[in-house]
Order: sequence, then structure tokens, then C-alpha cells
Amino acid sequence: MSSSGDKPNASASIKQLEQRINQLEQELQQIKSPGGDADSKTPAGPLRSLTLRIDTEDDRLRMYWADGQTSNLICSQEGKGVWACG
Repeated sequence: MSSSGDKPNASASIKQLEQRINQLEQELQQIKSPGGDADSKTPAGPLRSLTLRIDTEDDRLRMYWADGQTSNLICSQEGKGVWACG
């Protein structure tokens, strides 16, 4: 049996657990959010077009973003007719 003196301690413990659960839920939401911590090399927003350059000095996949930025992924030939970029 518990005495009435245990109630304040139990209430404080429950409150701490609720705060921790809320904190963990916020962290999970940030991880799951697609706009969370975006890679600094990847612009936010839609992709406008792609250009693949192969059999050149600088084989690459270039991405043109709607905001005017570009990103490049270096590509290499992995087999006959197979290229990997990234």
C-alpha cells in the first residue's frame, strides 16, 4: 500500500516521463520530416532537369534546380551500359 506522502513524488515522476516522451516525439518528427536536416549540398525545391555526361573527361549527372542552382554527381562505368552516379 502507498501512503499519501508518495503521491507528490509519483506526480513529479509522471510529469518528467511525459516531458521526456514529448521530447522524443519531437526528435522523431524531425527525423521523419522530409524537410528536416537537408543535405547542405542539395537545394530545397523541385528539380527542373537532368543532364548525363558520359564518355567525357568529367563523367557526371548534373541536376538543374528550379531556383537556378546546379548539383553534380560524379559517375563511373560499372559494366557494359551500366553507369553509377553518386
